[in-house]
This record gives sequence, structure tokens and C-alpha cells, in this order.
Amino acid sequence: MNCVPALSALLLVAAGLLSAGPVQADTARAEPGGKASAHLNFRILVPAVAQLESNQHPLQTVADDLDRGMHRAEQRLVVFSNLRRGLCMQLRLALPQVSGWQVQVADPASASLTPLGGDGYRLCTQRIGRTAIALVHRFEAHGQTQPLPWPVQTDLHAI
Repeated sequence: MNCVPALSALLLVAAGLLSAGPVQADTARAEPGGKASAHLNFRILVPAVAQLESNQHPLQTVADDLDRGMHRAEQRLVVFSNLRRGLCMQLRLALPQVSGWQVQVADPASASLTPLGGDGYRLCTQRIGRTAIALVHRFEAHGQTQPLPWPVQTDLHAI
């Protein structure tokens, strides 16, 4: 009969289920009239989350000052994080023909913005939960009055 291998496999599974895993219990048996005690140790692990939920910006920028070739565009980011120290994003130029890039946070209470040198900014928020951040970009494209593809690359970093 094939009952013996099936029974031994069932016993192995039952032993695995009954063995102590992430939750451990400790009990003691008390004599009649004595005291009994028990305790449980629970450990709940919440995974770290840093997520860019939305990155809305125009597909192209258009020069609003044709004499100087300045391009202006707005970007809206929505991020979610449960990290205690918050999260940061690096914004950097992806088009070599764009220069004179300036960024401002529309609501400085939502995030902080720090220049990283010639071609980047560090955008950070220390809020836990969902945060909406509105940015205003200005670009200078020398002699470029035609629409430009979106020139900013956004990279998310946990801190």
C-alpha cells in the first residue's frame, strides 16, 4: 500500500506547521492551586516603501520669451514613503542643448531643493505618507525656439 509514504509526508508537513516560526510561545503547567503564566513574542515587519506615484510634466517645453529662448514648464510629483528620514530625488538634465536651468518649489513647506552643481538638484521631503510637490522649471536653450522634449530626468533615492 502507498499509505505509509503519504502518512509520513503528512506528518512532516504537520511538524513543520507546528514548529516555532516568527511567533514563539512559552507555557508552563501549574499544579492545582498554583499559578500559571504564559507569554508571546510577536515581531511585525513593515517593509520600507519609497515610491514615486506620479510624475506629471509636459512632453515638450515651449519658449515663452522668444527673444531670449527661455522655456518654462511646471512639474507635479506625488511621492509616498514610510521611511522615517524621508526620501530624496535627484533631478538632472538629460539634454545637452539645455543650459541655464533653474527650479523652484512652488510650496517650500512640501520639500527642500538643493543645487548639486551644474546639471542637477536634490529634492527631499521628510514627511511620512503621501506628498504632492509642485515644481517650476526654467530652461535656457540657446537659439532654440522650437519645442524641446522634456529635459529633466528624475531619480528616486531613500535616505
